[in-house]
This record gives sequence, C-alpha cells and structure tokens, in this order.
Amino acid sequence: MKTKLAKILSPVIAVVMVIALMFAVLPAYAADVFKVAAASLELKNDISVKYYVSVPDSYTDLAAEFTLNGNTTTVTSYTVSGSYKIFIFSNLAPQYMSDTITTVVRAKNNGADVVTDANSYSIKTYCANQLKKADAADELKRLCVDLLNYGAASQVYTNHNTSNLANKDLTPAQAAYGTSSSREYETVQALTGKNGAASIAAASLYLAKSIDISIYITASSMDGLKLTVYKDGAVVDEITSFTTSGNYKIAYFKKLNPSNLSDTYEFVVTNASGAEVSKKLTYSVESYAKSKFGGDDANLSALVEAMMRYGDSAYFYVNGKEIGAGDGLILSTDDPANNAAMVINYTDLFK
Repeated sequence: MKTKLAKILSPVIAVVMVIALMFAVLPAYAADVFKVAAASLELKNDISVKYYVSVPDSYTDLAAEFTLNGNTTTVTSYTVSGSYKIFIFSNLAPQYMSDTITTVVRAKNNGADVVTDANSYSIKTYCANQLKKADAADELKRLCVDLLNYGAASQVYTNHNTSNLANKDLTPAQAAYGTSSSREYETVQALTGKNGAASIAAASLYLAKSIDISIYITASSMDGLKLTVYKDGAVVDEITSFTTSGNYKIAYFKKLNPSNLSDTYEFVVTNASGAEVSKKLTYSVESYAKSKFGGDDANLSALVEAMMRYGDSAYFYVNGKEIGAGDGLILSTDDPANNAAMVINYTDLFK
C-alpha cells in the first residue's frame, strides 16, 4: 500500500499565488492605433501574463492569439481599463519562464480582417526589465529574482529548456536581491476525528501548472459528497469535482497564492447536509516542502526550496515583514483564503 501510494504521490509540478504585477500609468495612443502596448504579470496559484492592447473604437470581434512552444491559445474574453483591452494568457507552468510567448491580436474593421504586429515576450523578460529599473522597489526585485530561481529549479526538475535557465542571465548584483538562505520549515500535518463514508488517504502537491494541494480520498461512492476546506474556521472552498486514479478520488485545492504557502488549511469530506464523513486533515504547502526538502531526490528538494523562497518573498512583498515576524497585513479583509490580487505598480511598455 505504501509503495503504491508513494508512486501515486510523486509530484507532477506546478506553482501558485495571486499577485498582479501592473502599471501606474499607460500612455494614450492615437484613436487609430491597434497594438499590443504593455504587459504585466499576475501571480496566483498559476502564472499569467496580462497584455494591454490599444484598440480603435470601431474594431470588433477581438481575439488574442498566444503561441508558446508551438501551441496556440486563442482568447476572446477581455476586460477594459480606460482605452485598453486586457487579455490574459494564464496557466503558465514555471518551467516555461524562459520560453518566448508570441502574441497577435486579430479584429474586424468594417468587415476587413486586421491584426497587430507580433509581440515576443517572456516571464523572464518581464523580471529582467524590472531588475534594470532604478525606481523598482527592492521587494519587487527580490520577488522577481526568487520567481526566476523557482522557474530555473522547475526547469531542472522537469528537464525543460535547461540550456536557458530562467536565472541564467542574472548578474551577481541582481542575484543578491533574492532570498539568500532557507529557514527551518515546519509541518502542521495531522488527522483528527473519525472516518465514515469516506477517508482521506494522503495529501500532496500538484506542481504541473500551478501550486495546488491534492487530496486523495477513498470512498465507495462520492455521490452527494464534497471536500470542504477551512482556514481559520471559515469555509474557503467546497470541491465537488474529482479525478480518479486507481482506487482514489483526487480533489485539487487551487485557492492559493504565493504569499500563503505557509498558511494552515483543514480538509474534510462532508455530505449534502454538511455533516463530516471523514477524518479532518490539517495541512499546508510548507508541510509538503518539509517532507521533501533534503530528501533523496535532489532536484525535488531544490524545487520545494525555491518554491518556498518564492513564497516567502511574496509574503514579504504583501506584509512588509518576514514569515514568523508577527501578525502582518492580509491580502484582503473580505477574502479568508487570501486569494485576492496583489497589485504592483510596475509594468513593461512596448515601443
């Protein structure tokens, strides 16, 4: 049983947090300008690039095309900010930070097809540009360096584009902004209560495109059951969608962001009336990191270390203090999961 479960729990790779790296002021373009004007990052449980597009008022049928590693994703939904349309390319895995994203936006102008010039960009480029800016805050530079180090560790772990690691081009002065040492990681892992119609067999991280906590459940049937997630006594998620792996039903908790990788959550299977029908699991991303850091898999150990440093720098960016330095600010007073976007007043403007 332990051997079989260990194989099931071998990590698949991801990253997570909600930080929107945005701009202060964008220039106003002429009314007839159609171009990809700027970009920023949004860091949640995944990594997203936000593109700001200048679009003439008469243009219709907008669609952004993002091409990464030969695969094209078309996005037709957007939000509006002033005179800009904002398209988001989401679910970028950390091992893709060095890879080039080619973006074009298509539209109709009085029935005729029009398209922007192609824009080539990457997460690595965003971070490199912020590190060159004299007015970028030190905490942003720390976050960018730790993000690049996390991406590099993910590249090594997944054996992806290792000749162009995300942190390859950092100068010694830039690298010095990053978190320089690892703290002692702690675990809160515990099972309490008793099992009924279901049992929680194990927990792990899903690290494919985001940082998700994966909960492995056994039950004769999951009909009418859900996984309820608590933080500080408040319900932050109710998961009713499960994947199947052998005898296990797997629930993925995605409402994380990089600044709360050390936060404690409770997971329990409940029925339609809200009654608990499994033991309650107490767990955190840091609990997983502690179990893997310094282990036999050197690449996985390096990955969870880089992930936690990234999380610690995100926590510092949000709270203005290190983990464990007393009560800090929270991301959002009305969001017990702390899954709100963190806004950073820096962006890249394209010529």
